[in-house]
Amino acid sequence: MRTPPSPLLSPALPQTFLQQTEAQFAVHPLWKGTSAEELEASGEALEKYVMTKLHHRTFAVVPEDVERDRVRASQGGDESAATELCLWAT
Repeated sequence: MRTPPSPLLSPALPQTFLQQTEAQFAVHPLWKGTSAEELEASGEALEKYVMTKLHHRTFAVVPEDVERDRVRASQGGDESAATELCLWAT
């Protein structure tokens, strides 16, 4: 189900990727004429997407947390737990 956090995945790796990609946004022809605010919003959207995909590899969660979130999601009382549970399954 969940992949344990990788000791090889340095917190700096995603940040470096995001910074390099955002720099490429600024010089790419498709982004020509885009305001600084739009570039920043695009970078934030990219960061959300990347971290959603890497969440299960970057944040250590003990099995008790996984079970607690599963119970909450099944009870329908905690929407955020249900969302996190869905993200872990991806």
